Amino acid sequence: MTRRIGELRQDFLHMTRAGLEQYVSSRSHSAVHAKDLFRSAYKALSPEPWKLESLPRALARTMEEGLGLSPPEVANCHISGYDSSVKFLLELHDGSQVEAVLMPESNRITLCVSSQVGCTLTCSFC
Repeated sequence: MTRRIGELRQDFLHMTRAGLEQYVSSRSHSAVHAKDLFRSAYKALSPEPWKLESLPRALARTMEEGLGLSPPEVANCHISGYDSSVKFLLELHDGSQVEAVLMPESNRITLCVSSQVGCTLTCSFC
């Protein structure tokens, strides 16, 4: 299957699990594959979740041709001289930006990711 010029691919990362179930079902496959696809993308961090061995080949091919992945780009990064925290400015696919802060502690690392563009919580570490 070839895409026409200008035809946009749907972004896997913008789909909810219910949306993915609908996507899979609308292509005449069992919606149960959505669970495996989500696990592959979000737990195993696969850059191509549709390459699962358990996925029917026809569905994998349809997804590879029709879906894309557009994770945020790191627009800026600042390492704190105080505690080695790392602050990231992430640019989303539409040009909007959110912040994330990686905070190392003695026995763990905490990551705070802003849940909205223009977050107004003014956390001290941000």
